[in-house]
Amino acid sequence: MKEAIQTLLAMPEEDRTAKSEIALGGIYEQQHEEANAIAAYRRAVALDPDNLDTERSLADALLANNQLADAQKVYQDIVTTDPQDAMAYIRISEIQRNQGKYDDALATLNKAKSLVHDSVQVSYNEALIYDSLSRFDEAAVILQKLIADATHPGSPYTTAEKNNLSLFIDRLANVYREQNKTAEAVATYRQMIDLGPDNAVRAYQFIVDTYHDARDSNKALDAAKEGAAKYPLNVDLKLLLASQLADNNQADAGLKLAKDQMHGGSTDLPALIYLAQMYTRLHRYQDASDALDSAEKLATKSEDKLNIYFQRGANYDRQKNDSAAEAQFRKVLAIDPNYAVALNYLGYMFADRGVKLDESVTLLKKAIELDPQNGSYLDSLGWAYFKQGQYQMAEENLQKAILRLPADPSLHDHLGQIYEKTGRLRQAAAQWDVAIKEYHESNPADYEPSDLAHAEKHLESARLRLAKGDSASDTSSKQ
Repeated sequence: MKEAIQTLLAMPEEDRTAKSEIALGGIYEQQHEEANAIAAYRRAVALDPDNLDTERSLADALLANNQLADAQKVYQDIVTTDPQDAMAYIRISEIQRNQGKYDDALATLNKAKSLVHDSVQVSYNEALIYDSLSRFDEAAVILQKLIADATHPGSPYTTAEKNNLSLFIDRLANVYREQNKTAEAVATYRQMIDLGPDNAVRAYQFIVDTYHDARDSNKALDAAKEGAAKYPLNVDLKLLLASQLADNNQADAGLKLAKDQMHGGSTDLPALIYLAQMYTRLHRYQDASDALDSAEKLATKSEDKLNIYFQRGANYDRQKNDSAAEAQFRKVLAIDPNYAVALNYLGYMFADRGVKLDESVTLLKKAIELDPQNGSYLDSLGWAYFKQGQYQMAEENLQKAILRLPADPSLHDHLGQIYEKTGRLRQAAAQWDVAIKEYHESNPADYEPSDLAHAEKHLESARLRLAKGDSASDTSSKQ
């Protein structure tokens, strides 16, 4: 690939054609060099402005690089020239959904639907919009049909068919998780197990996460044991079991199982990253740091290095080493500006400390563009708005977050503080009461003891003020 790029770049500029630039852009895309791919496609469009295929390549590359406004403009040019291009309408609808313009997204998708019938892509995107609008039942019905149409257990699946089916299963299960329907979510994920070992590994990981969200650590541990027993040679499933053992008061057994997966050499990388995560959750920060240092020496792929930098940042953050944590997250974003979890972590870290609030909002808005329905990201943005004093925006985002993560205690704590600040003390007390109950039902590794103490202090203060007839309890006059 690199030799192909050098060969094309060696051509004198006056001899380059749209075809050579398109070829160059395609190679850059395969190399994940999105900025160079976009530049090549722009040159191709300039050389042959009437070629819609070139414009489509440019628009797709812009969309893949999260340049939504620029991508939308090119797609709009395409449908102006070719009003029958259903795929361009679908892509415009995707962009509008990511921008939170759900009504526009549905209207645009209906244009695509009028051009193609029984389109899997139209149906899937329609389900995503309904999910974004919290119209969960409608989203579920569409996804159930997509799964039924894609399932044929009597004959083998192609790789593409497996990928599509696993995507539909994952999305439907996620809709159930958003509704707190744990049993339905787990049953849906189990359909993925029969799609081969790679999908089975993902399915067991998702099932464990689902039980974890439902505060059922015993079932999470049982699912991890089941996966490790079904695929005894799979290292990822053994590491998943190791982490669940550590989270279930069996730290020594979990750490031993993780270390048993290490045999020297580059294959130790996954175990080292798991060990670092486990050590961090166990508050063994130096051990976590040592594991990450060892992992970094073995990492050759960009995604592995990014994961290591991110984990190191989280480890520093748990130690309240703000500057070191920030440096690691910025290191991640310098390499990949669209690394959503790092955008969220750094943005929330700033908001929680009440510093760099404008940058915090910018980072978090970008994270939500990349993952619009992520409850954690919505909470982070709401918290940043709260720290800025934009209480209405804060409340709107917290309400959306709680709709998707109703059992997360920190979200209820945050909403309680918003209610208190806006003169709704009784509602604030109710939120802190929920937060405390959820903290007690959570795994201790998922929060800091100070978080629970903070919510308890707020609730006690609110109850005292309410008992004294504090005027802030007047919910009718200050909403």
